[in-house]
Amino acid sequence: MKTIEVLYLGFLICAVVQVAHSEERLTSNDDINNTINALISSLPDPLDIAPFQFQLNNSIINGSFVSSGLNISGINQTVATYIDVHTAILVGSYNVTFNLKGIDFVLNYTTDVLLGNLLPFFGNGSIKARLDNLTINIYVENHLTKLRNIKVGFSVGEKTNFEIQGLMNNDYFSELINELLSTYISRGIDFLNTNKDTIGSVISSIIQSIVDSIQDNLTLDIDHENVEGFSRTKNIWQQQLHRLI
Repeated sequence: MKTIEVLYLGFLICAVVQVAHSEERLTSNDDINNTINALISSLPDPLDIAPFQFQLNNSIINGSFVSSGLNISGINQTVATYIDVHTAILVGSYNVTFNLKGIDFVLNYTTDVLLGNLLPFFGNGSIKARLDNLTINIYVENHLTKLRNIKVGFSVGEKTNFEIQGLMNNDYFSELINELLSTYISRGIDFLNTNKDTIGSVISSIIQSIVDSIQDNLTLDIDHENVEGFSRTKNIWQQQLHRLI
């Protein structure tokens, strides 16, 4: 009981100090924006991932896939185009929009597998992909120690593509596969952008559910007696704080 009272007293003192010095401690949205963009621009570009390989041995796929390395470029062109932060005692909101202007992936590979223990599939070439003009918006509110009203929005650029070379060591076969991929990727992008509000709402609900579950597990159980004592102490200090103000 005494511990709760001491903690609450310390909390109120910190709150009064925060109000008294709020103007000195507030950081402008422009400063936050510049800091985030500076951190992003300092990331290594291009980013080279070490060679890797894996061996599959089952009834569906039997064989190997070997990569000489993955190259990712365009990361440091990501920009925080919009930042809006509102803070107050125990309550605040954060609204951030990131724009990935264009990220390119290049992977050189060699593969030799047997599909279903019947169909051979092999190749030696490259896989190239471009994630074009991806915009992500994240909005979240914090109430006391809880994150609430999480919202996620997005849009994908039309120049996003995926290309494979060297399939079956046959240029014509690779071109045929790439035409199919291009068609389905284009349709997929149209679907995502047309239904982005609905999809964003579903993603937001899933994220909020996960966050709520984590927050609930972190919540401490306080017995009824301590809750009543805490409430009485809180009311006393609220009255004292009101008189000071």
